[in-house]
Amino acid sequence: MASRRGGQQRGNLANLISPMIIGVAFILMSGYALNEAFGTYWPPEVLGLWDTLDDPGDQFWMILFSMFQVVGVFIVVSVPLTLVSRLRRSARQGGAPESPPAPWLRRPDWAQGRVEATGDGRRGLPILVVLLNLVLWPGAVWATGEVLADDEQWNGILVLLWSFPILLGILLVGALRRTWRRVRFGTSVFELDTLPGEVGGYLAGRLRTRIRSEHSPEDGFAVHLTCYRRVVTRDGSGSRSVDHQIRYRDEQWIRGVSDPETGNLRVPVVFEIPPDAPTTTSGGSISHVWFLEVRAKVPGVDYETKLPVPVFQVPEADARHSPRVDAPTPPAFLAYREHRIDTPVPQAETSGEVLGPSTPGVRVVRDGAGGLQELHVGARAGFAFGVTLLVTGLLFLGVVPVAWLADDAPFWVVPVSFLSGVILVGIGIQKLTSSTSLRIESGSFTLRTGPLGLGPTTTIPIHTLKDATARASGGQIGSRAVYRLSLITQEGDPIHVTDLLRSHAEAHWLAGLIRDRIHQRPERVEAP
Repeated sequence: MASRRGGQQRGNLANLISPMIIGVAFILMSGYALNEAFGTYWPPEVLGLWDTLDDPGDQFWMILFSMFQVVGVFIVVSVPLTLVSRLRRSARQGGAPESPPAPWLRRPDWAQGRVEATGDGRRGLPILVVLLNLVLWPGAVWATGEVLADDEQWNGILVLLWSFPILLGILLVGALRRTWRRVRFGTSVFELDTLPGEVGGYLAGRLRTRIRSEHSPEDGFAVHLTCYRRVVTRDGSGSRSVDHQIRYRDEQWIRGVSDPETGNLRVPVVFEIPPDAPTTTSGGSISHVWFLEVRAKVPGVDYETKLPVPVFQVPEADARHSPRVDAPTPPAFLAYREHRIDTPVPQAETSGEVLGPSTPGVRVVRDGAGGLQELHVGARAGFAFGVTLLVTGLLFLGVVPVAWLADDAPFWVVPVSFLSGVILVGIGIQKLTSSTSLRIESGSFTLRTGPLGLGPTTTIPIHTLKDATARASGGQIGSRAVYRLSLITQEGDPIHVTDLLRSHAEAHWLAGLIRDRIHQRPERVEAP
């Protein structure tokens, strides 16, 4: 442990050397340029020369070199301050036990039963973006005047010239929004009722926000519990890339509760974690991390926070820290569920069609007894993906006549574009017209999947099934996980019904409806 700590300190020191070198280089290079152009690099003397400069170009270079010098000084001053801060933090942690009794006690905030928001890791980005905007916008204005004053200069270069300031201006708006959000809402804290969240048990606690009760969001708080598989890879040149794949996700909409002491809103959270979910791991090229992500629409700037939460396998000796699903006495925090506002209510209709909560094209038909009669997942569930493939395929096909008529097009462009276009158009049409239906008929499930519902039919006797499950399929639509609905057989591989459901709550609700039919008595299943 001591060697690891020493290695971390050497690594931290090495990480500070590079910024120091860059800062010193900025100071020396900008000072040299100022001295060559204006005869001095001393800032007061540089500012004193401002009124003597009549050429806007000289003024621009003075601003540019001075900004680089300011950036260098800022970096050089911040490096020792950062080093002192890290040494103080290490000194405070020096008395901590070197071998914590459990992995969820290694983070100081976790050990105290709380989780602090991590932010987005871009605290220094707003400063850099502001400095670059201060340099590039005046430079673009000056360069525009120079281009327009030169009759022989092609004015089209202004498009390229202004693309960089405009892009940085967009980044500046985003950076200012993140800064405003941080100033307005501060650092959110999640107080754990379970330490840790347990695989096969619960993750529960209360998220403290700085949102006033009178500003309570009308739609509630969108809460996501997500497990990411973090994969770190390096190519031959040593470049490092990090990929995050969703392994598990649960989502809820929760109504905030006013804190009588502060008048701010608290978000009560309780999630059940399945027994086969990955546990938190760290280090190495492959790891698993769990995050609690909370969003809400409020006036001004929306509330967002992301908190790393501990989810582990808990030994029997530590089971008291995290109550399990099969515990004889239900834990008190299960009362938090009354604040959920997204729970599907199957009892809302006892017969007829019930629209799915969020996935387009999902339709549920019930029988007279309120049981599941038919589940239909229409083509709209894959609409966006199908349109993307179709448009891309049409673009490839559009290349064919252009390349055919061109004299200098390579010979392989026509066949490759044609084959690619035909394949993409075919898959796109299949996605746009494919549908899945699951019907209960005479003690069996009838599953049909294909374009326009005309695909092959599979008959599955209900007595050969033991369960129905819903879990993240590993795919994503944007940042949203996609959930797979499967039938679990007594023997053999699972039978996949659909993998295009967009809501965790909806997927589990549908799995519950199918599970009820599987566990019903034979005489009721075979009833017309």
